[in-house]
Amino acid sequence: MLLRSRQQEFVDKCIVALANNDNTLGVAPTGAGKTIMLSAVIGEMHKQNPSLRACVLAHRDELTAQNEEKFRWVNPAISTSIVDSYGKSWEGNVAFAMIQTLSRENNLKEMPPVDLLVIDEAHHVTAPSYKNVLDHARKVNPELKCQAPVILVHPSVNQNGPLTLIIFHFFVILHFKFWCKIFTIRFSF
Repeated sequence: MLLRSRQQEFVDKCIVALANNDNTLGVAPTGAGKTIMLSAVIGEMHKQNPSLRACVLAHRDELTAQNEEKFRWVNPAISTSIVDSYGKSWEGNVAFAMIQTLSRENNLKEMPPVDLLVIDEAHHVTAPSYKNVLDHARKVNPELKCQAPVILVHPSVNQNGPLTLIIFHFFVILHFKFWCKIFTIRFSF
């Protein structure tokens, strides 16, 4: 799948931010193609490290299925698996997990170390269920990288050090014909 130039720029900036920081937050508006872009980020990281293990967390069945479907459009050669109430498979290089299922203690024990944890709709990350998963993932792999594509930023999203914001913001003028530049911001709080 060919990305639009603004999507590719977003992906490139996320890759750089993840290489330089443990946590990266990508912010994009509705319709920008966040799922496609997060899929491309994982695909690029997989090219750099073919043994990469990733987990994409979502809070709804529909998002889990949508994320896996679009990921396969972008990365048809990378294996996937699903962790939800219907099944709990970690066989794929990229697992798509429902937070409500994964956060249960017996399911967390089965979670293998992952190199990249992607949190869809990251404004939910302050919930105890997400904290349990993040704590476990960091415990089994202290080198864990996190990416969180969101629309909305919550001020306590990052609880473990500096956060790099990759802001993909646009102005809708004349039906999406003019876009502003993508930029990054690094700050601690």
